[in-house]
This record gives sequence, C-alpha cells and structure tokens, in this order.
Amino acid sequence: MSINLSQWKIIADKWKYSSPPSIPSKEDLEIYKSFLEDYKGNLLVLGATPQLRDLVFELGFNTYTIDINREMILAMNKLRKYKDEKEIVKIANWLNTPFKNDFFDIIVGDCVLFNIEFDRKETFLKEIKRILKKDAYFITRTMHLWKTFKKRDNEEILKSFVESESDQYSQLCQELMMNNQEGTFDFKAVKKALEKYWKDGKYAHKNKKIEVVLNLIYSLWKPFEKKWYVLSEKDQDNILQKYFKIIKKKRATDYKSSQLFPIYKLSPKNP
Repeated sequence: MSINLSQWKIIADKWKYSSPPSIPSKEDLEIYKSFLEDYKGNLLVLGATPQLRDLVFELGFNTYTIDINREMILAMNKLRKYKDEKEIVKIANWLNTPFKNDFFDIIVGDCVLFNIEFDRKETFLKEIKRILKKDAYFITRTMHLWKTFKKRDNEEILKSFVESESDQYSQLCQELMMNNQEGTFDFKAVKKALEKYWKDGKYAHKNKKIEVVLNLIYSLWKPFEKKWYVLSEKDQDNILQKYFKIIKKKRATDYKSSQLFPIYKLSPKNP
C-alpha cells in the first residue's frame, strides 16, 4: 500500500468538506446497515471513516479500528457523533495487521481496495481473509472503472459544473483525474489539467465562477498528490472471488456516480 502520511493528513484536515463519493452517502450508510444489523461480535474498521465508526457503534459491535496514520484517526475522531470509549485503535498497515487468525466476525471498510496498488491487492485480500472467521463477512464499498467514459475537454467539464450549480467537488475532480486506460485516478492529473489557469500563486479564469471553483478545489486537495488504483467491474469481481464469495452487491442512487461504487457483502472461501 502506497503510504504518504503527509498527504493523508491533508485529506484528514479537509474531510469535513468532502461529499459523496469521497464519503459514504445516506443511502450507502443504509446499505451498510442492512448488511450489518443482524450480526454482533468483533468488528474491524479499515481506515478512520467517521460515518462507519458511528454506525457500528450504534449497532453495538466490539469495534477495532486500524489505520497507518495516527493523525488521520485523531482528525476523524473530531468528526464523530459518538465517543466510543471501548474502541481499540491499532496504528498499522492493512497489508500486515497485528491480529490473530480467525479473529473477526465482521470487517468493514469504505473505499479501501482502490487505495491498494494493483500488484498488492491480492496481498491485501489474503490478509483480510486470514483475520476473518470462516463464517464471517467482509463488507466494503469500492469503485470500478466507468466502462462508457468518454473524456471531455477540461473547459467543458468546468463550464458544465458551474452551470449545474453543484457542490459535489469530489465528482468534479473524479472526472478531471480519471484515466481509464491506466485504471488510475491521480490528483497529479488534476494539477496538470488545470496548470494553464495557474497564475501568481492562484488559479485565474475569465469566468469568475470557474475561478472560484478552481481555487476551492485547490484549497481542499492541494498539493494534488493522492493516487488511486481502479479495476474494471469484471476484474474487480474476479479478484474478489479468488478469496471470497459475493453474497450481496448493492448500489446507492443518491449521488451522480453511485453506479460506479457498489457495496459488497463477502464471505471467505474455504481453502
């Protein structure tokens, strides 16, 4: 897993300004709840997502949380509705966790798989399977490539965004950074796409609404260095099914790109 702690600190600081798909939507959380509410026991949250940690607290799990970045955990704690005094936090890598075999009844993580480089995804899935009980579940929202995606001109993307009066800045960046050929979403692509507008330490545009948007997304995600590694839906299902059975797969409908973000309920395959 690519580790850039300074970049994650920036993401943590700006989290409260994020919107779906960067954070789970209301319908995403309803799907998570429907997959979780019939179970109890030891549950591991991958990452620090405050919405998920609040949900599993409400459902009464014995919660463990694991993240590589202590600052991310501390920043997300400030955005939680609840303070879970019993939550056990581990600062460690998802690829090499400190937990015993067959320990968890549930593992849940929002948008975790595409944070893992292509050549390490199977290492990650093997580790998740190792620490799950045989009759347990891995529940996760992830992203697949947009099969019918056609790259628009950047000026067209920006113009249509401001005309729509949307506040979904995550989705704007998603279109600017998507590279279907490589299967990557790279903030460096956003930086490159917008570099012609950069003047004297800020973005300038003849359309003042676009100028405001450009400087806002820069303030939210500078220095534009985070990268994600995204599979096609078919390849994603195939790699998951090497180690897990797909029990359920559902999508929210309450944000524009929700069809690219299915939530899986998975159970470990027997050796």
